[in-house]
Amino acid sequence: MALNLTYAFGFYDPVVWSLPIGGWSLGIEFVYYLMFPLLMVGLRRRGGRWPLFGAAIVVQVCWIAATIGGPDGYDANAIAYHQVPAFGAYFVVGCLIGLDARAHRPADPFIIALAAWLMLGGCLAALNPAQAGDQLLGYSGQVLPLACVLVVWVSGRARVPARLRPVAVWLGDITYGSYLLHPVLFFGLAWFVLPGDPSTHAQRWWLAAGVALTSCLAAMASERWLESPLRRWGRRWTRDRIGPV
Repeated sequence: MALNLTYAFGFYDPVVWSLPIGGWSLGIEFVYYLMFPLLMVGLRRRGGRWPLFGAAIVVQVCWIAATIGGPDGYDANAIAYHQVPAFGAYFVVGCLIGLDARAHRPADPFIIALAAWLMLGGCLAALNPAQAGDQLLGYSGQVLPLACVLVVWVSGRARVPARLRPVAVWLGDITYGSYLLHPVLFFGLAWFVLPGDPSTHAQRWWLAAGVALTSCLAAMASERWLESPLRRWGRRWTRDRIGPV
């Protein structure tokens, strides 16, 4: 319990020690947040950004190869894989994209971002693996991470039309909540509700669509009645004690 209250479970075997289903990622993120001040030393200097990113890629690729890339595959090495080194390159490239977004105002046509999202959807559909973990190996392991990075980078540079900005804000508000809630819903259904694993392709697509829709609805409710009120309270608390920031 103490490890979960402090998020310290991210330092070692977060899949084992996390109480919430899918909560292992929060523990790993906590470790990166602790490391962030040290990473800023390299990220603030242009000459240090790409070497840092390159080192993170090397560590991540080697970790994947040594765990799920071994002869026993993903199922036997899932716990060993889900550790801090397996996600370092994602965190560093996110920092680089954030730095680029701060330096450039969104000016690219929105159609470019839309095309990038359609491309990513096509890649995900075409490279959807038959076995868990295969998306991180071989051709898929090269294409999908690059496609995801490209979509995030392009999206941050795109100029959203005024009529679509409320939709963009709404999607931003529910994105993280959906990310946190979908594994709880998926594994809850798979383990406790469904009589067995969906056997047909159509059943799997219906399950994915249902989980996605329910996750979005739950994230909307969380944003409206929990997260937004807490943010407003936090701003008032901060303003009353230390003034405007």
